[in-house]
Amino acid sequence: MIRCEPAGLTRVGADISVANSMLTIAGARQCMPNEEAITYYTQERLHGPLRRGMVLPEGIGKSNITACFDNGLPEIALKVGAAGTPQHIDIEIRNGK
Repeated sequence: MIRCEPAGLTRVGADISVANSMLTIAGARQCMPNEEAITYYTQERLHGPLRRGMVLPEGIGKSNITACFDNGLPEIALKVGAAGTPQHIDIEIRNGK
């Protein structure tokens, strides 16, 4: 199981893919409306593009990966199986986010 917490990433802006045993989570986090007009001293929630990659165990391909958004967080489940060719992974939505 892979669970990450990219603040501000939505299902619409997310892309999860796998190629050559590398799982990639990519997307763009959007600014909240009217946030650009505010000057912050410090800010933990950033906006803009993001990309995270991780090497998967041997034999994990698209057919062995499922992805969903659970309470607004991407959750990726891996099953042991034969490696496949690089393909896009669909993401389902749970709990309305």
